[in-house]
Amino acid sequence: MPTSRPLLTLGAALALATGCTSTIAGSGSPAAGVLTSPAAAPTSRAASTPTATYNGVASMSGDDALGTAYYALRHAPSVRLTARFNGDGNPWTLELRYRGADSDGRYVIDGMTVQIRKVGRSVYRKASQEYWRSRLGPAASQLPPGKWIKVPITDKSLKELVDLLQQGKMAEVYLGLPGTLSTGVFRTVNGVETVPVISDGPEKETAYVAIVGEPYPVRVETGTNVGSVDFLDYGRPVTITAPPAAQVAEFEALPNS
Repeated sequence: MPTSRPLLTLGAALALATGCTSTIAGSGSPAAGVLTSPAAAPTSRAASTPTATYNGVASMSGDDALGTAYYALRHAPSVRLTARFNGDGNPWTLELRYRGADSDGRYVIDGMTVQIRKVGRSVYRKASQEYWRSRLGPAASQLPPGKWIKVPITDKSLKELVDLLQQGKMAEVYLGLPGTLSTGVFRTVNGVETVPVISDGPEKETAYVAIVGEPYPVRVETGTNVGSVDFLDYGRPVTITAPPAAQVAEFEALPNS
């Protein structure tokens, strides 16, 4: 069974803090029939009857629904993630596109934008000198301005951020809801009919899982207004490649990282 951090600690991940661990509920694989045969439309709680085929998640327990969503997200051919967090009065955002173990996107923290890309065993970041000074201090002068800064995925400057750059690990991070899980009233989220899977953990997280089509997670949010994550554009073609070599400065490790 995979382990992961609850949603709250994703703000800490970009701040390079350490989160607690929790276990993803359910089997971590689709319940019988979920991805192989249609299910009858639920007879309770649904606001309307969609034209798409129900996938069986609507009648599952919270544990099984979340485990099925985890499996679906982990094995999706591609997905786009957008996240918004409000921790400590210092909001930040994250947007990433994933294809397998690679990803490409950006995050904005302390008002500064960082482009980030993971290709194979390397991570590339491109940011202003102001950003690098805020993280590395005087050692930032060793980084050439305007370049993508390449480091191995094992570089300690990445710390927990690296888990967010790999689709499988990202699924563990965002769907590792702590506590006891239950399901709630059906709700349309981002145009998709979903069932909420509600955690009674400290942050009262809720994962909204599609009940029609593939059982993908659609949104995860906290009940304490810490933040939310949306999963969009499943299966849309994505090409992720390394930046041109002329635009890259490679380091075995970031100075003072």
